[in-house]
Amino acid sequence: LEGEMITEAYLNRLLAKSFNRIINEKEDVIHFLPVNYSINGNDGVKKPIGQYADNLSIDIHYIKTNRAFKKNLESVISKNRLKVASFCNSAYASGLACLTEDEKEIGATVIDIGEGGCDISMFKGGSLMYAFSLTGGGLKITTDIKSKLKCSMATAERLKILKGSLNALDSRSFIEYKEEGDVSNVLPSQILNSDFVNIVRTGITDILSACSEELENNPFYQVSDNVIVITGGVSSTDGLKKLAENIFNKPVRIGSSQAVLGMPTSYNNPTSVSSVGLVRYALSTVSEKNLQSNENKNKKVKKMVEWFKENL
Repeated sequence: LEGEMITEAYLNRLLAKSFNRIINEKEDVIHFLPVNYSINGNDGVKKPIGQYADNLSIDIHYIKTNRAFKKNLESVISKNRLKVASFCNSAYASGLACLTEDEKEIGATVIDIGEGGCDISMFKGGSLMYAFSLTGGGLKITTDIKSKLKCSMATAERLKILKGSLNALDSRSFIEYKEEGDVSNVLPSQILNSDFVNIVRTGITDILSACSEELENNPFYQVSDNVIVITGGVSSTDGLKKLAENIFNKPVRIGSSQAVLGMPTSYNNPTSVSSVGLVRYALSTVSEKNLQSNENKNKKVKKMVEWFKENL
């Protein structure tokens, strides 16, 4: 910049050039987030506009998705007479919903354990630093229960939800179960409470260990590991927090959604975090669009006033 002042117009040109460098014919960008500005080699600048500099650098975090997949998803939604306003990565949405502003600032990692996989997002300095997904979620535990008990998937899922725990309060007691919809007089099957706990514990340990191994090899984890927040349906399992702290050797908390005005209290639970995050993202997107619209209107009004002053 050779000592010139950083203006909004210059910053927009820099962002446009950065964006053009990552686009291609097979992928669409769904997130393009400036995470850090650097002036003359000094990092951590939040608002560079108005400052004077010789050199300005920018770090961008972007998330892309396959264009064909995105079009297929839009097509399915349009057939239900709906229109997509924007897309949001689910790992990013989970972080928006369950992290406090302080956690996003000092560094936090969110692990959202879904049915088929884990969505993981890492935040630092108030911004999303990295996001990715791993296979293996709550469905793995259900499948393990089904295999061990030789029951149906429906019965295994019901047992996981109603009896899933990592603490055997009475190891000598039994859990009784019957197949879904079975009204016969056949006596229910049984499994020792301690044996059932071991099935659940093994499944959750495998999931969390896979997450831990992947995170340890990720350079962004080194700056976002102050706290780990685990959310999703599996995170409600009794005793999971203690097990997770042993595996990650970090402070862990179970994440629920931060309050959203007008949201029913029934959504304030770990299972709904990703959905609530999508709502928060949508609200922030609408607010930004309205703000930009108002700024454009104000600029037009200002130009009209200046014209009248000059010509009347």
